[in-house]
Amino acid sequence: MNVRLLLFALLAALASTAMAQSLQQVKKQAEASLVVTGHVDIEADGSVTGHDIDNASRLPDYVVALVDRAARGWRFEPLLVAGEPVPARARMNLRLVARPIADSDGDYEVAIANGWFGQAPGAATDEVSVRGKLSLPAYPQDMIRRRAEGTVYLAVKVGRDGSVEDVIAERVNLRVYEPEKRMARLRQRFADHAIRAAGNWRFNPPTTGDRVNDDFWVVIVPIDYALIGLHTTRGLWTQYVPGPLHPRPDWRQERSDLSGSDAMIAGQMQMAGGERRLLSALDDEPAP
Repeated sequence: MNVRLLLFALLAALASTAMAQSLQQVKKQAEASLVVTGHVDIEADGSVTGHDIDNASRLPDYVVALVDRAARGWRFEPLLVAGEPVPARARMNLRLVARPIADSDGDYEVAIANGWFGQAPGAATDEVSVRGKLSLPAYPQDMIRRRAEGTVYLAVKVGRDGSVEDVIAERVNLRVYEPEKRMARLRQRFADHAIRAAGNWRFNPPTTGDRVNDDFWVVIVPIDYALIGLHTTRGLWTQYVPGPLHPRPDWRQERSDLSGSDAMIAGQMQMAGGERRLLSALDDEPAP
């Protein structure tokens, strides 16, 4: 499916932020990303019996078709209750990426790059919640001057008293193209800034549910640094330079694999440990 016209405006935006780079150079490395949210209904054997996309009518037809086709082939690890597999519903967050097709005349292929299937909402007291208000960090002035934008995905270790015992930046995605060494410094700057702010956060531990007696809990919080509006919102194509997934301390190894956490959107906090594990591929056939 040709998405050249739909992504032309985004490509122009990428070119404007590249400054010294030519349009041709930007076209060779440009990626665009879009986050789709919704839910999936999973049968006791792990097969998908249905799914729903939030605000599907506002999304391009080719995006809806891609998710519909992919969902039909998904298979999850069964959910066990008292040792028996049961049907379940899971939150669905998908990050789609559009990449230039090599040796084509400006064509792109669209694929599902990452997925996050969180536990369906239960009682509010079953999960960690924010105590008071989550004070977000101010935009670093030096990053504003450099016109640098990005999203930091924090993994926060919450102690039984609700304090932050530890925090790491699992990934930092940027929305600026520079030499790799410069981008590494930008990622570190954003990460350090977000981690410092997170140290002052306070949370309410779960008071009901299966996790109430855990020694600690882990929550994932995306922090978006955007000059105009939020770029990790659902349903909008944005510039996308994925960062590496950083090594995790011992307390993270005990929890689930959150390599797909960058499919979460700004303002969406998720407690780790209740994700549904996808056993099949996210997307076997990208849409050209």
